[in-house]
Amino acid sequence: MDKNTITGFVLIGLLLILFQVINQPSAEEIEKRQQEKALQEQTQQSNQQEAVPTQELPEKAISSEGLKSQFQQNPNSTGQELVLENEKIIATFNTKGGRLTKVQLKDFNTSAGAPVVLMQDSRDKFNYQFVYNNQTFATQEFDFAIQNQTANSITFRLAADDGYFEQVYQLSETEEYSIDYDLNVIGLGSEISNTEIELNWKTYLQQQEEDLENERYRTAAYYQDNDNSVDYLAERSDDEDDLEKMPVKWMSFKQHFFNSTLIAKNDGLKAGNISSKTPVSEQDSSLKVLTAQLFIPFDKSDSFTYPMQIYAGPNHYNTLKAKGIGLENVVYLGWAVFRWVNLWLIIPIFNFLNNFIPSYGIIILLLTVLIKTMLFPLTFRSYKSMAKMGVLKPEIEALKAKFPDDAQKQQQETMKLYSSTGVNPVGGCLPQLLQMPILIAMFYFFPSSIELRQESFLWAHDLSTYDSILNLPFNIPLYGSHVSLFTLLMAVASLAYARMNSSMNAASANPQMQFIQYFMPIFLVFIFNSWAAALTYYYFLSNVITFAQQYTIKKFFIDEDEMRKEMLSKKKVPAKKGKFQAKMEKMLKDQQAKQAQMQEQKKKKK
Repeated sequence: MDKNTITGFVLIGLLLILFQVINQPSAEEIEKRQQEKALQEQTQQSNQQEAVPTQELPEKAISSEGLKSQFQQNPNSTGQELVLENEKIIATFNTKGGRLTKVQLKDFNTSAGAPVVLMQDSRDKFNYQFVYNNQTFATQEFDFAIQNQTANSITFRLAADDGYFEQVYQLSETEEYSIDYDLNVIGLGSEISNTEIELNWKTYLQQQEEDLENERYRTAAYYQDNDNSVDYLAERSDDEDDLEKMPVKWMSFKQHFFNSTLIAKNDGLKAGNISSKTPVSEQDSSLKVLTAQLFIPFDKSDSFTYPMQIYAGPNHYNTLKAKGIGLENVVYLGWAVFRWVNLWLIIPIFNFLNNFIPSYGIIILLLTVLIKTMLFPLTFRSYKSMAKMGVLKPEIEALKAKFPDDAQKQQQETMKLYSSTGVNPVGGCLPQLLQMPILIAMFYFFPSSIELRQESFLWAHDLSTYDSILNLPFNIPLYGSHVSLFTLLMAVASLAYARMNSSMNAASANPQMQFIQYFMPIFLVFIFNSWAAALTYYYFLSNVITFAQQYTIKKFFIDEDEMRKEMLSKKKVPAKKGKFQAKMEKMLKDQQAKQAQMQEQKKKKK
């Protein structure tokens, strides 16, 4: 394996490590955030108390007993359940709070084989809070009456003397995973003191996938502001933020392959505190606990309506994009250039193949072949450049023998040799760097693709998670407690590729370089062992195809003997130096001059 290839692998390894830890804050950062958070909360609470004492309520506000008696509430009532259903979902509602309590997705099962159900925990909250006749009012503590029910809609109403508080749910006629949701406040404008109705939303997400930790790493709250910018809390660690009543268009509680999202159809929705927490108790089986404090503008009129929509369904990119509100951004496809590669190259090819081929393993194979074919010109240029450096190995060894104790002189003479024979030392590295955006884009694409969820191929029962062929009775640090066969095959293919290229460059004789070229595949085994089987399968195929391409180039396209004759013949013809060679030679000369000057100064001191 040549220097350029090793450099590429080292860069990839460093990038992968960076992606693993980039979202994990240090202890100092966590402490600083907590201090800033506490200061902000104190300032905000002080300002609110000075401005409008009854404007906002804490999350745990409890309605007064007088109000419960006024609305003739049974304190022991647990409410009545009602169901709406279409081809994709079964939505369950409860009169207690007049709220949606769970959504079952008909087309999806958990890793254990049970139906996927969202928003089903008894501790969940979807609670409106405001001040009614100078008393605290929390809707989740009241039993709403069923005002109207049809095959696809339910109306819950909590009536007072002069008006009512109403929630209307209707299955969307155009979107199978969406429920149209209207909040109506009729005839109560003078009784409600607030100009904003606070909504506290809290969900205990449940595990749906086989790998709990991996699913937690892909779970967080996402939101879109009025400028259409999408932001989110950290996924790989607990996080919280005070958005300070930032206007938002939607708030989404997203886990690996599913999300529950509240969408505002009108302007005015604002967000306050949001958080994402991992349960502390080992007995708590929740994936994460997500909370959002939202504020709905209330104009205090006697006929107030605020239309919204609830999406509860899969994180399928095209399904979310069809909504036209930017919700597809909860499917994380990387940042900047990597996201563009996925959006404009990988996803279109993947979807095209998916229209004709039922097996996702075959789709990944064909996708890999197509991409490697597209990149073949870069592979050819890279190999040709490496071959040029390889055929000069005898000359480079001769230079080492000629200047055994002068490394700088060796480098200087080597650069002259490259310049005179028309070799670009970075000619093999640049093509590989140009391929890296696709390589890294795949790193994001496969783990985020719900199409691969629970799809089997060969021994892998689920391409969206690791392909374990052996579960270990113990955990190996950084590796895990299972053995992924695709990861091992990927490493073997990398080793074979390294061995094939080891004779192509004089640098391969360096013991340190030999160690690195054989260490990198072993290092990648630890990195990829717990990643999606689709990803390691793709990298394995990519290595095999690269091996085959380079063997074909060496066998049929490049005659190294003829190349050597041609290159050595150029030494007899004075060649114009390129900018790169000139800069390198100048750097070496400057460095030599500095060292000579330092030696002279040392002699004078003596």
